Amino acid sequence: MLSVTVKKEEKIKADKFADELSEQDCTSFWKKVKKLNRNRLPPVNSVDNISGDGAIAEVWQEHYESILNCVDQSEYKNKVTATLCNTKFDSGMHVSVAP
Repeated sequence: MLSVTVKKEEKIKADKFADELSEQDCTSFWKKVKKLNRNRLPPVNSVDNISGDGAIAEVWQEHYESILNCVDQSEYKNKVTATLCNTKFDSGMHVSVAP
């Protein structure tokens, strides 16, 4: 019974997070995420016997590059890159693309 109650409570919290994010209340959303994660375990200090923030980041960069770039999509990549180069973000994180 307790497990069902805990799951319902977690679903209510998740729904509130989603509502705030969909209402573009990013500040409140990230404050709650930070508060939620306050009592979590600290980040790991090594991955595959690699330690140090920069070295760990590089391991993940290489991992995701190998996964996400395993198929030649240069035609689409060029289109996306061109679009991103013409994309502007204002202070409210509103996005606009130049024609």
